[in-house]
Amino acid sequence: MEAVITQGGSGLLEALEGIKGRISAAITHLTNAVVLSMLDDLTASIDAGANAEIHIYADTIPTDADTAIAAQVKLTDNLMAATSFPAAADTAGDGTLTASAIADDTSINATDTATWCRMLTAAAGTTIGDFDVGTGAEALVFNSVAFSSGATASITAWLFVMNETG
Repeated sequence: MEAVITQGGSGLLEALEGIKGRISAAITHLTNAVVLSMLDDLTASIDAGANAEIHIYADTIPTDADTAIAAQVKLTDNLMAATSFPAAADTAGDGTLTASAIADDTSINATDTATWCRMLTAAAGTTIGDFDVGTGAEALVFNSVAFSSGATASITAWLFVMNETG
């Protein structure tokens, strides 16, 4: 089981909707320096402690990332590198974070369908965010979302892109 994780600018900008509302801006243009700084701040939050974790779940994604996990089935625990993302890069009018290596989970916990994942700081600490999982345009894309108990789950890449214009 291999995956490529991508988070497009619009998905990451959803986190900024509250800011956009407070500044009453119908058009938002951020400077390159601000976008890169925001992405580097995100990395600092992810890297609080040791290796951040990515937990992949079956069942319904919570309403928001502040909602506690209920009866969802946890399928995997993939560990990120101690430095989850190197410094943000300027890429054609966007800011981009490309994840460092993400460790495989060599024994999927249960046979089920992966539907979402949660990123947490070290040792399953503070929740960073929830992301949808699928085989197409989701944030975490697998070649198949049918996970089998005991198999290996590999995440081969995670890319965050934040647009300078919203």
